Amino acid sequence: MSPARVASIDDSALAALYAALDGLRRSEDPLDPRHDEAWRTLSRWIRERTHTQDRRRDDVVQESLLAIARHVGQMDATSPRQAAKWASTILRRKQIDLSRADAVDAVAHGLVAGEDAIDGVASPEEGVSPAVLEEQYRRIEELVLAHIEETEPSATVRLTRRAMARAAIYRFVRDLEPDAIEARLALPEPVGKDRLYKWIERGRTLVAEAIRAWATAHPDESDVQAIAAVVIELVEARRADAGKPRPERRKS
Repeated sequence: MSPARVASIDDSALAALYAALDGLRRSEDPLDPRHDEAWRTLSRWIRERTHTQDRRRDDVVQESLLAIARHVGQMDATSPRQAAKWASTILRRKQIDLSRADAVDAVAHGLVAGEDAIDGVASPEEGVSPAVLEEQYRRIEELVLAHIEETEPSATVRLTRRAMARAAIYRFVRDLEPDAIEARLALPEPVGKDRLYKWIERGRTLVAEAIRAWATAHPDESDVQAIAAVVIELVEARRADAGKPRPERRKS
């Protein structure tokens, strides 16, 4: 297919997306049955951009459509490409939100570190106590810090990298706010917001490297592979507000 033909198809898809969103934006009731065709267009567009290997693909699509229904009245897009960017932002947030929920679930079902498996993790039916969940988070942090100790020869650099990695874990795996992150770091002097944001961003790579090394060391352990995949996805995904303070958590 020629580049011109591809561009024409892309433009047509963007135009259809904008028409659907604009029609819903102008409607007093976006969920009225008369908008069925618009929702079919949106569903196709979102599904085509959701990873086919994602085991929660249907959840991502449905959550994205619900978020669009709630917020389309406030959409300020005035062109097809702006509308696509707006819808893509919602889709990406939903992918990350559901990945974060998966991370909590995966971690809660036991973290295997080396040869030592954690026993006594509650079943899904029983629920997970805060104490058990806290223990699983702690083990992830220990894995990352141990990797830094083993791979960084400089004691000074190790100190900074440990703080960066912990900041990234607290932000992207535990979903803590900046003030809570700084409190947990408990450093001798205030970090400062600008430096904290830089640490959070730089810590992403450190966490991903450590977890990949852990997964590589245990290729046949399914629990390790599953948890590693989720944690890596969380720290490597970039949301619109990554590393920035959020006065209120998004509910959409």
